Amino acid sequence: MRTLISLIVITLSLVACSKNDNRMKEKAAIESESSTASQLRVENENQAKKAEKMELELAKRHRFYQSVKGTYEGEVQTAIGKMKIEITFTPSKAPVTRNRVRQLEEITTEINELKLTAHAIQSAVNIPESAVGCPGVTVADDIMKGELTISSPTCPNLYLIKITEKGITESSVLDSLRAAQVANQIFNGDLVEIDSLSGQLKTSTYASKVKFVIHKVVD
Repeated sequence: MRTLISLIVITLSLVACSKNDNRMKEKAAIESESSTASQLRVENENQAKKAEKMELELAKRHRFYQSVKGTYEGEVQTAIGKMKIEITFTPSKAPVTRNRVRQLEEITTEINELKLTAHAIQSAVNIPESAVGCPGVTVADDIMKGELTISSPTCPNLYLIKITEKGITESSVLDSLRAAQVANQIFNGDLVEIDSLSGQLKTSTYASKVKFVIHKVVD
């Protein structure tokens, strides 16, 4: 009789232990699943914040390029005479409004593909056959400073350009301050299109840099 009771007690103990083990495993599984879900939620939130920041930076670049695009013309007096400058800026992509959240890879691809190309021509006034061209040069830019650089091994000229308004140009310091202010107006949506550019030109023909102002051509 005692043996039977002992067996019953042992059996009940084993059953109870088994149930406890199952409860522990279920609890651990629930906690693990909850932890994984929480981790995924945090990762998704971080990715969404990063995507939003990248979209804002992309929108800034689009606004800047759209405000700059177009053809500019002007004349500059150099050591070898009066020269005409004509520069056309063309963005590689137009901005597109999207009503969905994009993946980081998609945004990164667009950022990498978005470029500003310049086609610059310099010639002696009234002598078109003297033209020297720099076609299809990818512009190096600092959009926060409102600065553009046209430089290429195939281009004999170097153009250091700042965005401006109404052809205003003064000292290098003031021009830099004004360029940054105009850029900020573009980013805030207060200015859609700029009307002029100021800058310095350096050529292989003469050593010194020459200041110039060019105005956007209205179609």
